[in-house]
Amino acid sequence: MENITNEEQVNEYVDNIVKIDENDPMWGNSARMILKGIMLDFIRKKGSNWTLEDLRNALTVENAKKHFIKDTSDKILQSILINADAAVAKAA
Repeated sequence: MENITNEEQVNEYVDNIVKIDENDPMWGNSARMILKGIMLDFIRKKGSNWTLEDLRNALTVENAKKHFIKDTSDKILQSILINADAAVAKAA
């Protein structure tokens, strides 16, 4: 993504698209951490040559297992990935 090229921009973008429920902040905070990690990895590896579709693809359980999470059978993790993907989809 051409307009997101550093950690400050990643933080601002993710904090804007992933809302935190004050009554249950774990889901939003967890989704933010995963999104920020993936986006910073993309920037490190690809510079600005990645898209929101790449980000959504990275958030699938299958790709998460391949790239950054060893055990994706956990239902909580799956829910966090779904939450993160929903935020990216809404922002697209």
